[in-house]
Amino acid sequence: MADILHLYDKSFVLIFRVHIHKQKLNLPHMKLKYLPVAVFLGAFALLLSSYAGGYTNGSGGDCRTGAVSSSVGCGQSASGCHGGTSPTTGITVSVELDSAGVPVNSYQPGGSYTVKMTAINTTSNNLPVFGFGLSSVTAAGAGTSATHQAGTWSSSLPNGVQNSIELSTALTTVIEHQVQLPKTSGTGTAGTTYVESIGWTAPAAGSGAIKLFAVINAADGDGLASSADKWNNTSATINEAGANAISEIAADLGSVNVYPTLLANTLTTAFDLRQDAKVSIELLSLNGQTVSTLLSQEAMNTGAQTRTFTVGDLSAGIYLVRVQAGEHTAISKVVKQ
Repeated sequence: MADILHLYDKSFVLIFRVHIHKQKLNLPHMKLKYLPVAVFLGAFALLLSSYAGGYTNGSGGDCRTGAVSSSVGCGQSASGCHGGTSPTTGITVSVELDSAGVPVNSYQPGGSYTVKMTAINTTSNNLPVFGFGLSSVTAAGAGTSATHQAGTWSSSLPNGVQNSIELSTALTTVIEHQVQLPKTSGTGTAGTTYVESIGWTAPAAGSGAIKLFAVINAADGDGLASSADKWNNTSATINEAGANAISEIAADLGSVNVYPTLLANTLTTAFDLRQDAKVSIELLSLNGQTVSTLLSQEAMNTGAQTRTFTVGDLSAGIYLVRVQAGEHTAISKVVKQ
């Protein structure tokens, strides 16, 4: 009997056990010699083709929701997989922000909500399992590396779901499957539904519009990137209640510059006031929490203003700088070395 061959991945273990009795099968010794090699190559190909443990988690931090790049979906290889390189209308998908079970198109800063993805199989393919990805980013720069995380995902996630770090910019996280997830309802064929609901806390006031991205891959469950599998994606823009987008607010405040964007020991803010105002400047985490209040309600006159702050003791990481003058707010992103 040949040795057991183990292939390990983060999300699963493939174990191939080959029972061979030369005399019973009456196979030539030479053919038996190469059989373990064939088993290894087949198993290795299967291992490489599977992202059953989540695409972002399993691809070194690559995000396929469309939140940070044009790479979207589950069929991005040259030959295509999981139904090809293009999404299919055979899987309808929507993403929404719910407040107490009711869809809303705006958020209250700091409020608690649920992000809900719903997909339906309208094909004749039997697709009883699925994988998915959800992203929540600032609408400004959405779809490019200029965006960043908006709001905070709940730490209490459904079974088989994980929060993965998107490493191409290291500014966002992706809620995605950790294992093949079972359908929500139906037989697997037409009419089958796939639903995921994740808790989400809205960002701080002045963050502006955010954008939700969702991608789903409905699969036949054979563990392969089969063309029988079907995927689709969508997005939705959610506005901040009672506020305009950051760029519009900043236009009322006047030009705002924060430099350097790669911080060492000092941070400088330079801005124009179009009327006398009390100004506050804060450092925020990507979750919208206040890390440091640099300036609080200082009375300033109309015109150009510049303030420099010492940030040498600030921990390394990514921060938002919020400049608030009266009712007007502007936000910039900086990185502390």
